[in-house]
Amino acid sequence: MRFEEEQRKWIEQNEAYRQQNQMLAARNQELTQRLANLETEQQNRKALIHKVILITSSIIGLILIYFISMRLLRITIWRREKRAL
Repeated sequence: MRFEEEQRKWIEQNEAYRQQNQMLAARNQELTQRLANLETEQQNRKALIHKVILITSSIIGLILIYFISMRLLRITIWRREKRAL
């Protein structure tokens, strides 16, 4: 009788552990999914920042090229006018 009672307790405890294990496995899967989502968001954010930096530097570069080319054009015109005199 005592052996059967101990065996029943072990079975109940084993069932409780099994349920707890299933609950922890589900929680682990949920956390893994959340981590994957966070990593994806971080990669998207890095890609967006990279695009913004690239576009901004391209615009600044084009503006600098414009100003430099205008200065060179003015110097060239000034020298030609100076020679003509």
